[in-house]
Amino acid sequence: MRSLCCVVLVLLSSSAVAVSQGAAAEEKETKVDKAKLVGAWTFVKTDAKDANIPPGADMKVEYTKDGKVTLRIKIKDKEIKVSGTYSVKGDQLTMKMKDPEGKEKTDVVTIKELTDKKFVTTEKKDGVVETTEFKK
Repeated sequence: MRSLCCVVLVLLSSSAVAVSQGAAAEEKETKVDKAKLVGAWTFVKTDAKDANIPPGADMKVEYTKDGKVTLRIKIKDKEIKVSGTYSVKGDQLTMKMKDPEGKEKTDVVTIKELTDKKFVTTEKKDGVVETTEFKK
């Protein structure tokens, strides 16, 4: 169970729910159709260096119309679920969630692509842009 908590913490900080400080000021604000975000998204891949996602792990993120977000990670027969809220301003997705230990974390990512079937986020971390992709 401890390893699942570690995976959740890494994913909260390195995937779709990763912190991107200063990126909004550097990039031109772009609007996205936030209605397309609503629904369940399945993790496809990330190039984040610190994302320790074990083979066979299943991660889903669900966004609701009323601004709630739920992240579920299943590894073998164990599942971790964390919930919170989200908002979209321009191309910035902000999420406030509690990790498995109950510590609240606010994360911001840039929405690079959002279609009916594909959701791609980016974040700038230590001068490197990391990309994470989800599908419906």
